[in-house]
Amino acid sequence: MIIETSCLKQYLLQHYLSKIYIIIETEMLFLQENNRIILKNLKKNQFIKITKIILNNDSELNKIIQLYQKQEIFFKKKIIIVIFLGKSLTLKQKLFFKNIKNILDQNTICIFHYPNLIFNTICKNFFQKYISKIGLIINNNKNNINNLYTWINRKIKKYKIYFSLCVIKNFLILYNYNLNKINNSLKILSLIYFNSNITNVILKKYYNFFEPKKAYHWINAIVHKKKNIALHILNKLKREKYTIEKLIYYYKNFIYVLLNIKTNQINEKNYNFRNICNYPIQYNFLNSLANHNSLIDIYQAFKILKNIEFLTIKNKTKTIWIYLKILSIIFN
Repeated sequence: MIIETSCLKQYLLQHYLSKIYIIIETEMLFLQENNRIILKNLKKNQFIKITKIILNNDSELNKIIQLYQKQEIFFKKKIIIVIFLGKSLTLKQKLFFKNIKNILDQNTICIFHYPNLIFNTICKNFFQKYISKIGLIINNNKNNINNLYTWINRKIKKYKIYFSLCVIKNFLILYNYNLNKINNSLKILSLIYFNSNITNVILKKYYNFFEPKKAYHWINAIVHKKKNIALHILNKLKREKYTIEKLIYYYKNFIYVLLNIKTNQINEKNYNFRNICNYPIQYNFLNSLANHNSLIDIYQAFKILKNIEFLTIKNKTKTIWIYLKILSIIFN
């Protein structure tokens, strides 16, 4: 049977333990959530001993069989967690799953993680044919919003803050359904507004204060000529799936101010850091950057920005991040 995260907890309460659980999930937080729910249920049934292995290639499949056969002195019941890193279901893996019933026993539960698997129709049909009768497959439909609500409601309860359904909807939209950013924001909100009701006003205030600051740190590192730090911050923003449009917006503000300083239209008296973002960037560092770089360098940055805006329309995300790296180190 194939089910989704939103149904998993209820399903486990109503059914006997499966010998195999296969979690196919590219969203890491959902994968961790599914794993947590399964382990919690297994713990109630005295499955405590956990062994985890990561398989980089199919030559290591025998390790699973060895773990099944291994006798534990202190634990009769055990859990094996196997993480497959590949993007495809290989012929050797298919052969392994076809014959897995030959090694199953009542005291061993195996949880398979597929964090990178492309779950196409062929994979789905295979698992339904060979695993459904002996195990459970967990895979989320990307369009099922209930999985997000289930996940976020558990997090809200854990962090002891309160959201209405309306605020949750706005929260998801505001962060473009990015689970990592939502999770990080919930942690911070729980520290600031512990045991409080989060309204749309509070949410907007928090968002407007914290989100621009991430881009500010990137711009500020560029202004201070800290190229390695600028690249490090940019890579972190990429991992967090930070909005590219916002990075372009703040960089464009920065480059216009730099051009105006270079052409003597902005000086220390009429400089306003809010023309870049809401956080202070010192004029003397901008002035130093303008003095050490030519107009050609600045116009080159403008040209790259134009290319990025064109690539945004074409949705060429990988190339955009490469150009953003160039903008991080373009000035001397």
